[in-house]
Amino acid sequence: MVKCKDCGWLSIQDQKHVWHSADSRFREKGVSSGDFIDTPLCSEDMLESCGNGSSKATILATIGKDRECSGFIPVVNGRELKGYKEMQAVEVLRLETRQDRAEDKAEMLKYRMEDKAEREAERAASEARYKKERNRTYVAIVLAAVLTFLASYSMYRIESTAKDQASPATPTHESDADAVSP
Repeated sequence: MVKCKDCGWLSIQDQKHVWHSADSRFREKGVSSGDFIDTPLCSEDMLESCGNGSSKATILATIGKDRECSGFIPVVNGRELKGYKEMQAVEVLRLETRQDRAEDKAEMLKYRMEDKAEREAERAASEARYKKERNRTYVAIVLAAVLTFLASYSMYRIESTAKDQASPATPTHESDADAVSP
């Protein structure tokens, strides 16, 4: 809970109806020092008006009341409303920058996750291509071995057949048997 008397937005008007940050005397005693109209107003429209000619007690009760206020900015002695506006702008910029950084971090994390997923997909595709190529190599080696065996076997059969055909017919033992028999 905060009190308007402790807030930098608490304002009072001068005789020319220009709003100024309430001075410390007004915040403590309900009466301003100088040529001001003693009617407080929150420049962020968070404070209900006391109305012209309100008593010090009414003013002090109004600005001293505990309330929930999202626009509260601690008072800094000597700072005018323009300074609070600048301070608020700096705070808004700081919060926006913090939010932008958080969004940038979230986006970077998203891209990192997407990059990681892409790298994993590329790795899996590369591994699949490697396995496919390895299997093709194995098939080619086995096929080459089978063809080499078949070629060698065919050459052996051809050579063997050629040797059999090139050798002269060996005499049979029948002619020797005929010569011996009576």
